[in-house]
Amino acid sequence: MLPCPSRTFQSSYNPQKAFLDRMGHKFSLFDTPLVYNFSEISRGSGADLRKVFDGTLVQAEPVAAVVISPLPGHLGWLMF
Repeated sequence: MLPCPSRTFQSSYNPQKAFLDRMGHKFSLFDTPLVYNFSEISRGSGADLRKVFDGTLVQAEPVAAVVISPLPGHLGWLMF
């Protein structure tokens, strides 16, 4: 059985971790804390990209993380 993506909109990884634990790690989740981190970095003048993965699903549970990225020059998104 393949894991199926699910949506959560959290700026914190903790609710996602609790959900994955409850569901036996059978789901993949969009890494909304990572999107939140990119958003916060884009608003500041002293951006430190070394910290962009801090507190994210991709850092703690990379197999369960779904990451989206805009396709350069295209009207679409690429999911990893």
